[in-house]
Amino acid sequence: MLQLKGFACGYGEFTAVDNLDLTVEAGSVFALMGPNGAGKSSTIMSIAGHVQVSQGSVLFDGEDITHLPARQRVHMGIAVAPEGRRLFPDLTTVENLTIGGYSRPKEEEKGNRERVFDLFPRLAERADQFAGKMSGGEQQMLAIGRALMAKPRLLMIDEVSLGLMPKVIDMCYSALDSLRSEGITLLFVEQNTARALEVAEDVCVLESGKTVWKGSAADAKANPKLLDAFLGLAETTTDGN
Repeated sequence: MLQLKGFACGYGEFTAVDNLDLTVEAGSVFALMGPNGAGKSSTIMSIAGHVQVSQGSVLFDGEDITHLPARQRVHMGIAVAPEGRRLFPDLTTVENLTIGGYSRPKEEEKGNRERVFDLFPRLAERADQFAGKMSGGEQQMLAIGRALMAKPRLLMIDEVSLGLMPKVIDMCYSALDSLRSEGITLLFVEQNTARALEVAEDVCVLESGKTVWKGSAADAKANPKLLDAFLGLAETTTDGN
């Protein structure tokens, strides 16, 4: 579904990611991992059309979208829940969801909203609450729900669990399982290495904008050097905890 070929992106003269080759199969779950500053968020936001591609190409369903504006990519089926959520704090849950569905026909809005509420019942309870008054976990659910209002075929989530309580993390990952069962392709960034490797099928590890490892999640879990050097899991893996 998604291919990056010789991909580079950045901000002005600064290159955040360089010479990245990536393939995400339709219906799969793909984790983009690595330390802070590795270029993960820049990659996600560039695929969404918010960060300039300086080299290479981005293909979606075989079509070159490298230079398409973000709004066109949403219409094609690409949506993102960005790092930091970036909600409209002075708008309610329902109003934020409505904005997320701007690319869809108006008659779909109620059904799409109910789908989000089924996925995150907490949001139904907070339907009329201002986003800025919600907890961090509720805001994360709302950010994912807002992206889902566009009915994407490719959903990208930047930092699924960052700063969230374990119970809320469980809710978010339960939602990802449901979305995967619906056939939605998922590309996500995650600092919680153990959780990411549980749900992902394929992994790409970045460091300082460069690819340092690509492969299956199963191979990543079986690679102590990778876990130790880039993902910080070797100690817990060898202990069996």
